[in-house]
Amino acid sequence: MRALQAASVSQYGDRPIAGESIDGFFKNKVGLITVKGGILPVGRAAPISEDGYYLTAWHVVEKGDFRLSNSVSSANPLRVVEYPGRVVWHDSSADLAIVKFGYRPSARFSAQQSPLAEGEAVFSGASGLNSGIRLTRLNASGKYDLNDLIRTSFGNGDFRTAGKITNVRVLDNGSLRWIYESTLVGRGGMSGAPVVSSKGHLVGIVTGGQAKPLFGLRTTFSMFDPTAMEEILHADRSRP
Repeated sequence: MRALQAASVSQYGDRPIAGESIDGFFKNKVGLITVKGGILPVGRAAPISEDGYYLTAWHVVEKGDFRLSNSVSSANPLRVVEYPGRVVWHDSSADLAIVKFGYRPSARFSAQQSPLAEGEAVFSGASGLNSGIRLTRLNASGKYDLNDLIRTSFGNGDFRTAGKITNVRVLDNGSLRWIYESTLVGRGGMSGAPVVSSKGHLVGIVTGGQAKPLFGLRTTFSMFDPTAMEEILHADRSRP
């Protein structure tokens, strides 16, 4: 899957997102979602405000007791700081959720005001200290083979992928939601990751992937009306 992801970005040049590379644009921006006692993160999240609101996939946080694993200690790179979160809003039909953490991200994503159309290019990725880890599979003797780490790695490490929108479906449950299918190459651990346009605007959150006969791998992502999103944040900030 990593080879397919690398191939997916090759046709878009070195700086396809607002004049930046994919790694450079997403570096240290994408949050990791973990659960208490979990070995691997369960998904990603995109910061949408300076005061700790994130957009993610509902299935990543629906079981509760989730945390933002977004800061690695500079004194000890193996020590990760976690921040408990709460669900502010969710929509299971679009597999989206807004969550809040007691953490102020260093950067945030700005949502695009209008939906994208079929054929438009989109990008997703994660890089930097908070991009997660890779694990290697157990060998025949039941031990981890560190020499085989790159070839057989799996888990929630860094990634980058690019593709085009192949289908757009519109939902209207009080405010507009858009569910997209795309040629982005998905793999485990990408749920909740941001998807952006070539201008760098947030256009969705990765919600899943599937293989379609004759069409190959397809990655789905969802988004909803940015005005409605801001109204939800304003109402939550104003509550007692």
